[in-house]
Amino acid sequence: MISLKLFLLSTLLVLTACGGGSTGNSGSDNGSDGDTTGDSGTGGGSDGGTSTDDDGLKVGLPNDINGLLVLNAWDRPSGYSHGIFQFELKNGRLKNHKQLVQPPKVGLNPYAHDRNTISYSEPCGNQTSHNHRIKNINEKNILSGEIIACSSKLINSAWQRYNVAKYSPDRSKIAVQIEKSQVSTTYSEYIVSVFNSKTGDLIKSYIDYGSPEWHPDGRLLLSPTPNYYNSEDKKGIFITNKDLTQLTRMDQGIIYQDVTHLAVNPSGNQLVFSMDGYIWMMDINSGKLSNKQQLTFRSERSYYPAWSPDGKYIAYLSYQNYYKQKITFLKIATKLLSVFFTKHIFPPNRYGGDYLTPRGYLSWVK
Repeated sequence: MISLKLFLLSTLLVLTACGGGSTGNSGSDNGSDGDTTGDSGTGGGSDGGTSTDDDGLKVGLPNDINGLLVLNAWDRPSGYSHGIFQFELKNGRLKNHKQLVQPPKVGLNPYAHDRNTISYSEPCGNQTSHNHRIKNINEKNILSGEIIACSSKLINSAWQRYNVAKYSPDRSKIAVQIEKSQVSTTYSEYIVSVFNSKTGDLIKSYIDYGSPEWHPDGRLLLSPTPNYYNSEDKKGIFITNKDLTQLTRMDQGIIYQDVTHLAVNPSGNQLVFSMDGYIWMMDINSGKLSNKQQLTFRSERSYYPAWSPDGKYIAYLSYQNYYKQKITFLKIATKLLSVFFTKHIFPPNRYGGDYLTPRGYLSWVK
């Protein structure tokens, strides 16, 4: 009887050891036009199984994340843009990793308004040119031509870099952040200029402001540029009226540090932004901001937040250093984090060494 019990117990232990939980595949494709077809696991708690980075951190996406994510990537050694990348977010993995603009062409500061309209800045001459134009491209790498002419035709300055460009909700206007510098000056001047998107004519400029973001009702949000550019050392978050003739402060004096990377949710009632290396959120009520909340607390620096099309998540870039770059997805309701390290999704740089570095605004569309 005892031997029978021992036999049954040993058999049970063997079956238990052999029948452990299985893990998903963690395949990826680092080619320019390939699909990422393997499962990467999910990092949202009960949303699915997880895989881990070699540092032991969870990597992957919750299954309810979808849409198109667009961003810029750079070579760390050279400092030059490696072009515009898009990722299809689907089924708990990054799918259809595709490079839209790549060397020798240079695509800078992309911003996706929808799948058919991705605005980006391009040097007017060679890769190191300090004069830029704005062009549009779609997710299939089809250009729709120049939207805003070369900056040397519009601005009297030796150096006029166009940064992020964002269409107004009705597509009649486009707001462009411009870095302007004279050869003799130490620092650049930041300007947000609003152009007629059909004619390219200048409508309005806001000196010493940056981070343009349109509210769904057609007003424009801005933040003063950092104090080493800003002679008046203004702080806070500002908003125009609908015809862009007035600019008023909307944070009621509770923002006292430099703010960048403004992003309004699709409903127009919440704003996220970067401040002091972290992501913050505030409620928008009757044109005022209230209930300031800090969303990120970890040791990494966090920048460039972007809302998901359904308003449930934000994506942002975070890093401890350039070798620990990652794209992080945060669910607003639960504060659960899911991360993808760049080595999982980007190819090696042009020298075959370290992986490309994401840089600049993220944008997320259906």
